[in-house]
Amino acid sequence: MARYLLQLTLFSVVVFALIWMLSGVFPAVLAPRYVVPISCYFYVLTAVFHFGLMRTSEGKPAVFIRYYMAATTLKLFLHLGVLVVFAVLNSTAVIPFVLTFVVNYAFFTVFEVAVAYRFSRTERKV
Repeated sequence: MARYLLQLTLFSVVVFALIWMLSGVFPAVLAPRYVVPISCYFYVLTAVFHFGLMRTSEGKPAVFIRYYMAATTLKLFLHLGVLVVFAVLNSTAVIPFVLTFVVNYAFFTVFEVAVAYRFSRTERKV
C-alpha cells in the first residue's frame, strides 16, 4: 500500500502541476482557484477506493470484479452529486469548475484503471 500511495502522490503532483499551468494559460476555461480542492478530492477518493479494492479482493478474483464495478458506479454518482451541488450553490462559475473537474476525472480514471489492471494481473498469477 505504501508503494501505491507513493505512486499516487507523484501522479497527483504531476497532474496538479499540469492543470495549474493550464489554468494559468486558460483562466476562463480552467479555474485556478478550484485546482487545489479538486485535486485533493480526487487524491483522497482514489486512495480510499484502492484501499478498499485491496482489502476486499485478497485472493478472490470474483470479489475484485464485483467491488471494482460497484465502487466505480458509486464514485460516478458521487462525482455527479458534487457537480450538481456546486452548480446549484454557485451558478456564476460553473463551466470553469466543471471543466477543471472533468480534466482531473479523466487523468485519475486513467490512473485507476491502469493500477487496477496491473493489480488484477498480479492477482491471477498468485
